[in-house]
Amino acid sequence: MSDLDAYEGRIEEIPTDFATFPRVFRYFSELIRYLPEGEEKPQWEALFKLALKNGRKSLALLIALRMRSLDRIQEAYATAEEGSALQRQFSYILASTEIRIPDKIEDTVMNGEWKSTFHLSNAAHLDIIEAKSPEDVYKSHLIEKKNVFSFDERPKVDSAKENLAKTIVSAIVNCGFQSDTLMILKDEVSKWVYQHKDIGQTCAIASIGLLQMWNLDQGANEVEKYSQCESNYIIAGIPLGYGVMTCGIQSQFDAANGLIGDNYLESEDKLISACSYLGLGLAYSCTGNTDMEKLAKPLVESNDAPPAPPTKTTSPPPGAQSSSSSSSSSQQRSTSKPASPANQIIAFSPNDDVCAISALACGMVFAGSGNETIFYSILQALLEKGGSKHPLLKLYSVGLGLLFLQKGDEANAAIESCKDLHEDIRDHAALTIQYCAYAGTGNVIIIQKLLHECTKPGKEVAIIGIALVAFGEKLGQEMALRHFERMIQYGTPAMRVYIPIALGLLSVSNPTLGCLPFLSKMTHDVNNDVCMSALLGLGLMAAGTNNGATAKLFRELSSYHEKRPDVLFITRIGQALVHLGKGSLTISPLIYDSFLVSRPALVGLISFANVAVQCSSLLLDKYTYLIYTLTPAIHSRVVSTRRYKVQGTIKEKKEEDKDKEKEQEIEKEKEKEEITNIDENQDFEQEVSVRVGQAVDIAGLPGRPNIVTGFQTMTSPAVVQSGQRIEINDPKWVPLTDIIDGVVVVERKRRTDDEEEETKPESKLLQKD
Repeated sequence: MSDLDAYEGRIEEIPTDFATFPRVFRYFSELIRYLPEGEEKPQWEALFKLALKNGRKSLALLIALRMRSLDRIQEAYATAEEGSALQRQFSYILASTEIRIPDKIEDTVMNGEWKSTFHLSNAAHLDIIEAKSPEDVYKSHLIEKKNVFSFDERPKVDSAKENLAKTIVSAIVNCGFQSDTLMILKDEVSKWVYQHKDIGQTCAIASIGLLQMWNLDQGANEVEKYSQCESNYIIAGIPLGYGVMTCGIQSQFDAANGLIGDNYLESEDKLISACSYLGLGLAYSCTGNTDMEKLAKPLVESNDAPPAPPTKTTSPPPGAQSSSSSSSSSQQRSTSKPASPANQIIAFSPNDDVCAISALACGMVFAGSGNETIFYSILQALLEKGGSKHPLLKLYSVGLGLLFLQKGDEANAAIESCKDLHEDIRDHAALTIQYCAYAGTGNVIIIQKLLHECTKPGKEVAIIGIALVAFGEKLGQEMALRHFERMIQYGTPAMRVYIPIALGLLSVSNPTLGCLPFLSKMTHDVNNDVCMSALLGLGLMAAGTNNGATAKLFRELSSYHEKRPDVLFITRIGQALVHLGKGSLTISPLIYDSFLVSRPALVGLISFANVAVQCSSLLLDKYTYLIYTLTPAIHSRVVSTRRYKVQGTIKEKKEEDKDKEKEQEIEKEKEKEEITNIDENQDFEQEVSVRVGQAVDIAGLPGRPNIVTGFQTMTSPAVVQSGQRIEINDPKWVPLTDIIDGVVVVERKRRTDDEEEETKPESKLLQKD
């Protein structure tokens, strides 16, 4: 076996068997990463065929998912027998990547409807089921008192901003646990929502969706309690709460569309309409559901409507405008062309908030599809509004970029189309499409192009692109970190706002020692924009890790920024991200031992990153609800083991472990009780001994080296941090997937005839003689 086999396309000719193929897979999967653009697919195809040839069906499915080929995914899925435990495992794998097979729309496992139940079950095993209050996160009693401004001695101000911070913190920390200390009350409406003002009430209702995440059964009732309120701000939070709650699951009854589309989408109130579009975008993220093409309706209507008049670069003094000037402006409005010239500045109308959110929602739903209808709808709307200074304008670019997520060279035509846009948005749109197309690939050529562009004024968004392209490859991460270090020292003030978010994306949910010093220094910057960007970047880097050093740093920062209310508000959000889901959730897009990149996670991170760099004009203004754009990235970091179809297992056990009769009788009694309570086509929890430790790169190494080092032995379910790996330690159980992550279906290991002979007392006596 040589490296030339990969380049000559003869991988399928390598002599392998069931036992040796995993080693071949590790070696060539690392080798294929370094092939030139466009040459990987034939090699993945060959590796896919070799996996099926050698009976490694789960690896074949993972390779098909890596290729993003629906035909290959269906082919691999069809290799499992209908109703078998292996098919159950395949459904769990597809649910974790949020890819559905069209013929299996009624498969509740593939639809992800189990996520809420499993999340609570894992929490009960890990003893983290009890709700945490914001004070449990703040831990203000650990903050050192300084002069008269200590936490206990200063006057307590119950402001709306502080209350909103507590609500968001509580929702993030208790995400998916269906309970908290502020918003969830039995059979009544929480009065806490009225402690907020305006957009804060919208965020408070949406936070219920985050608390009830994946819970379709009871979650809708909790949000619906507020449907009779008179405030439009509260009503706007209801569809957004529905969208957050159903993000990541696809009910066969199309629940999200029924809850949002039929009641709130066509509301005359612009905030309610905007939140409805965002809610549907979150609920159907990465599904490509053709019914959601209606999300482009505001874009189409805005293109057909007469454009708003261009605003002049120098405004006249008050009272200077005459009737003749107003008549000339009306004449200009009637004769203006659909596309604005490159030097015009277009005014935003109130309806354009809805259009911008609509563009983002379309990008979320049709991410990676390259849908031409949606693309031209967003592009035409951006041609109309390209010269506006509205803070939501860049969401159009994000929507365009998401359409070509991980599409590679297929996005070149779209990048070329951006040349007709207004000069203020042209570069932002082109660069966003470019880095979205290569996100997670580690493509060195694209990184070099982005490095060349990011130093130019107005092209700072390329900095985020560098992080998103490089994070999937270790060497690329190290090199990008070096470049960011130089940018911090010598870059412009505008670049310094983007760098902290890029650092957070470079090692998301993985607090590395390399990024922490830079972010820690920038959190003390005198520039509020840089400081808040660093706080959010720090939160992204440590999201869901419960990292002690980062948590301590945030406590110190909360004391340091206590006189700056806006900065303190962002500090609380970053502080909550560290404890996301009490340490049981993550936002890392790397799944299945970093072999796959989760597309929904990329959608959430890209959307949130573009919001975070405009923190002052978005999160601290009337668009605070955009913080929930991070929702698609949230998923469990807990590995749990399940057993499928318990009928008939007692008979098999009689043939096993005959030298351990007492243990066998105890297990029989337990399983008899379980069989009476479990349906024939259901699975149930099976505790298995596992090892969790630091992952070791064994690609190409001879022998049988350990895949983990510095491991701890524990019983599943177990929390796996970034950079760690898990393996089954119990010889009685065999996993049905070669790469252990998420939900793992296990089966009892069947003993061979030789092993049976060794367990017989007669054979042991003969060995002694």
